[in-house]
Amino acid sequence: MDDHPAAVRHQRERVRLLTGLAAAVFVALVAEPLLFRSSAEPLKTRARKQVRETLKSPAAGPESTAASSTPKAGAEGVSVSKPVEKTASKSADVGGLGGSVPNEEGHVLSPVLALARESHRSTEAISDYRCLFAKRERFGHRLEQQTMEMLCRHEPFSVYFKFSAPSPGRQVLYVTGQNSGQLLVRESGFKSIVGTLEFPPTHATVMAENHYPISQAGMRSMIASLVTQWEGELSLPPGSVKIEKDLKLGDVSCTRITSQHAKPMDGIRFHRTTLYIDNVRKLPIRAEQHAFPTKAGAEPALVEEYTFYRIETNVGLKDADFDRNNRAYGM
Repeated sequence: MDDHPAAVRHQRERVRLLTGLAAAVFVALVAEPLLFRSSAEPLKTRARKQVRETLKSPAAGPESTAASSTPKAGAEGVSVSKPVEKTASKSADVGGLGGSVPNEEGHVLSPVLALARESHRSTEAISDYRCLFAKRERFGHRLEQQTMEMLCRHEPFSVYFKFSAPSPGRQVLYVTGQNSGQLLVRESGFKSIVGTLEFPPTHATVMAENHYPISQAGMRSMIASLVTQWEGELSLPPGSVKIEKDLKLGDVSCTRITSQHAKPMDGIRFHRTTLYIDNVRKLPIRAEQHAFPTKAGAEPALVEEYTFYRIETNVGLKDADFDRNNRAYGM
């Protein structure tokens, strides 16, 4: 008779022990990504506060709300522009990626736009590519750096990343019109036990680490956004332009285009914009944007930089290369 209560107590203690172990595993494996999600929103809240402070400054004009500047700040004393969605003129429109626009003839940016449009046409001539992709983006005081293997297909737009640093082994997959429009993320190693996470491309968690959504990744979108930027500057007071046609980026012969504005003004997001174009394939292989210094003599801080290395084009990427059920991905 006495054995029964003892057995019950033993069973209860075992259940408590197993419950405690399960809770520990949950905290170690699941809490981190969940906490990361919850912490992303305050980052955006702080960014909005910085934007409001910037709008109060005398330099902010009536159009600053849509493409406002986010100050500032780090040891370099800089004003960092808030990223805006990349857009580009359609080839069928008057001017834009298809040709010149009003105010362009004789403008200092005319040769820049001619080279950039030629580069954009080169991206339209390729169906897919693989490369090593490196990016640096500033978030307030932090300059985030990421390096990853990249697969990109233009139709339907599909992109796959496998990280080298940070978070080695992390995989990211996005395909237009698939997976309910979600961005898929799978961590590596011990963290992979939580499975594949799904986010909308513009979810706060994702945008806490990226200036632009994944739907705008790749060379084609990058060069299209620069064409749009320079077209928008045609109606503004001209800055300076420098075109250097015999430079090397790694072992690639390239042309470097640099446009610069001496002081901030409405419609100008960056102090300096730099584009590198492969001289042989005419592909855009690096873009850099630098902020306006907030004090005299300060170096312009890097806002964003995107570089494509070891590019292999038209490699014949298949649906399987962008399939979450690909066994090599484990998604």
